[in-house]
Amino acid sequence: MIRICYTYGSVNPDGRRGETGFIEVPAAGEDRHILVVHGGMGDLQQLKRVLCGDFRVGLASTVPAAAAYLSAHRPDMMLVDAGLTACIGNGALGVFRTSARALPIAVLFSDSVFPACDFDTYVQGFIAWPAPAQIFLEDVRAFAAHSLV
Repeated sequence: MIRICYTYGSVNPDGRRGETGFIEVPAAGEDRHILVVHGGMGDLQQLKRVLCGDFRVGLASTVPAAAAYLSAHRPDMMLVDAGLTACIGNGALGVFRTSARALPIAVLFSDSVFPACDFDTYVQGFIAWPAPAQIFLEDVRAFAAHSLV
């Protein structure tokens, strides 16, 4: 497992550096490879724990981190936090689709953050998160089975 933490952007007016990002790259293996993009570090780690039995899991905490990940790695599919896409809209998903070409993308949504934009062009599915681990894993497996044919 390789972990990369970085800062990008210029110095803010208050003297702080730009936004910090996080990327985690899985070791090579035979399993299907999934990239999870979520702004919450606790959620990222929990998602990794739930998914790691079925998938090699790569993690990114920001849209630029995900774009950097996609420039160097080719996952089989992506799960993207609706909260990140809600902030920046379809532009983020467009970046992902450009970087990843035909990569299947599912948006993770909760009751409080349901995607408001029209994602039909970029998204193949929506999966509820947070959810009980077994239900979430079954939803991801079903998405993978449908998308990775």
